[in-house]
Amino acid sequence: MCNLPELRAPGDGMLPIVLQMFALVRDLAARRKVTEISITPRVVQRHLLAPLTCMAGVSAFRPDLARTSVAWAALVRALPDVIRELQGGGIRVAPIKGVSYATGLYGIPAERPMTDVDLLVAPSDVKASMRTLTRLGFLREPSPRRHHATTWVRGGLVLDLHANILAEGRNSIDLDAVWNRVRPGWPDGAWRLDPVDELVFHWIHMARNRLCGPLIQVVDSARLVERVGAAGVAAAFTRARAWKVDRIVQAAAEFSTYVCDGDRAPRWWSLRVPAIANVIEVRQPGLVGKVLFDLATTTTPGQLIARARELAARLRGSAER
Repeated sequence: MCNLPELRAPGDGMLPIVLQMFALVRDLAARRKVTEISITPRVVQRHLLAPLTCMAGVSAFRPDLARTSVAWAALVRALPDVIRELQGGGIRVAPIKGVSYATGLYGIPAERPMTDVDLLVAPSDVKASMRTLTRLGFLREPSPRRHHATTWVRGGLVLDLHANILAEGRNSIDLDAVWNRVRPGWPDGAWRLDPVDELVFHWIHMARNRLCGPLIQVVDSARLVERVGAAGVAAAFTRARAWKVDRIVQAAAEFSTYVCDGDRAPRWWSLRVPAIANVIEVRQPGLVGKVLFDLATTTTPGQLIARARELAARLRGSAER
């Protein structure tokens, strides 16, 4: 594992690209113009930043913006019918992550690419939701046991159906309270999470991927924080403590702050810090790195056991495939 303050250490071959990528993320998070960059385009694309970089002023990424615009147009045609069918069955559904951010945090939705569509439903509505998706022609992809979401595919549309943001046993999230705080969202008939809940869920998602997801997630984090303000951030940490996810949330919040404010190093140096190469390559750490990160970010022994079971199920699934 690598200590983030060491990003400034001399002789590190990855230093220039790391500093350049973090500088780009800071500019995009602050909505500053970007006229040119020296980063290899594929690295910017890997982090899902190309369309937003184009809108910030780098015309070389126009094809990327065009592609996400086409993808968004296709989603606009397909997703409302799915929401309507779910709603018609008495199922409340809230798009989370990419779709919610694209329609709530960005100037145009095409600035925020996504690889799939994440839909949150109440645990009691999961089976009915699955029946509805099957009737609509979606096929369920194999998924590990105890996972918090299932994947459904129809043509080019990929849906992740969530009952929670973490697997069973890994949190004490009050989902009834979360659903009581929702507000109307996009498309018509869908719901949107309360802004503080959305911030906590986002930080959980970042850390669930051990802070090695695409750096567009740091831009998301900055904009979610901007939306709720200082009082909302304090409320998010209070909610995280109540839900027993405070350590995982703190890790994601401090990582996001560090990327967006390079002269403010994290207060810790240890296992919650991702390796530089994994951050740039958007690559999960090896088994040892995963276990160490999980040890450093779980709040209760029960959560660690649940995380170990989830990891074991994933490893079994990979071996079977």
